[in-house]
Amino acid sequence: MRLPPPYLGELVGSVLTRAVIHSGVPAKRLLVEVTGRRCSNLSFFLPSSLSGLAELMSVNAHELLWEHTAFPYVVAFMAPADVDRFATKALGQDLQQGSVASLIQSVTQGLPALRYCPDCVLDDVAELGESYWHRDHCLPATHVCRRHGTRLRLGDFATKIASRAYGMGLPQHQRGRPDFAGPPDPTAKALALGSYELLSRIDGHTADWSTHYRTLALEKGFVMVTGEVASAQLAMNLQVAFGEAYLASLGCSVTEPGRSWPALMVRERVRVPFAPVKHVLMQAFLDGCNVEQKTLAYRPPGKVPRDASSLDEQLAKQVRKAAIRANLRNVQTTITQLMKDTGHWSAFRHDRSNFPKTTAELAAFRATEASERKLGGREGHQRNMARKAAAAKR
Repeated sequence: MRLPPPYLGELVGSVLTRAVIHSGVPAKRLLVEVTGRRCSNLSFFLPSSLSGLAELMSVNAHELLWEHTAFPYVVAFMAPADVDRFATKALGQDLQQGSVASLIQSVTQGLPALRYCPDCVLDDVAELGESYWHRDHCLPATHVCRRHGTRLRLGDFATKIASRAYGMGLPQHQRGRPDFAGPPDPTAKALALGSYELLSRIDGHTADWSTHYRTLALEKGFVMVTGEVASAQLAMNLQVAFGEAYLASLGCSVTEPGRSWPALMVRERVRVPFAPVKHVLMQAFLDGCNVEQKTLAYRPPGKVPRDASSLDEQLAKQVRKAAIRANLRNVQTTITQLMKDTGHWSAFRHDRSNFPKTTAELAAFRATEASERKLGGREGHQRNMARKAAAAKR
């Protein structure tokens, strides 16, 4: 069986769907004939044994991989060696070479159903006689058509069904429903363009994306007093920009801002892999947020600095209450003991200038009968001075 050649930007799964319609052969039987094996689950976005499918479509296998599957999107931020390894698996006809199924989640997560543009459907039917599933419409965080600016619609079948039900029809056969998810324009357009750019990178993405994000974040004003990127603040602002519910639908929730994926993406020496959609979200956020020249507060690691003003007010109240209690009970005490009872004698003794209110309360306390060291001297000291004066007269 021969397969129709793919249209511009058409997904491989869409080509197989058109083959089912053109031939009238049931989907399961067609998949057996084109793959040579019983196959109940063949990915719509990145099927295995691409070399055999490319031969039946009369196209180059490398071209089929890079221009008609989600492969360039899912490997966009991988190291070149990993890209080559997965490309070999995807093109291999020998199942012993392994599967690329592990890559599919990064393109299907957050995609409830295949999306299509109603304006593209009209153009395709007028020009080609039929519509097809466009690759750039069926990506996470893509809600508008980059060509028409039209809001995309969701097909009638869930994405998980699309991987094994090639009899679901083409966009022109869908009743369709509005896609209410996603941010408003122009953010939605930025996300669509960002996703499309990943598809157009034939050689993958080898640039230092972490340094790029850090530089852009600093330019936008996410700067701590130390000069580092205010990563936690950036994460919180990104969450506000896109909304908690939308990020959760994409599997990109921001739970703990300081440890969340946006914070990690702008830190040095962090090279963990992130899903392509997170890169798309980060780039759209940084491109779209306003430049604000601000210095964000930052508390260095270690002991929290003491708030002297607040502590002074607290100690002044404690001294006042202690003085009242001592006078009511007719008990004498020293200022030193009174301050030790508060637990802050050391802080007060080493820097009294930071405690003006406490100093004033202590001065008032010394004038009372409860203070052993009253203003004017202690009673015993006064008696001794009187005896010395009388002895001198004699």
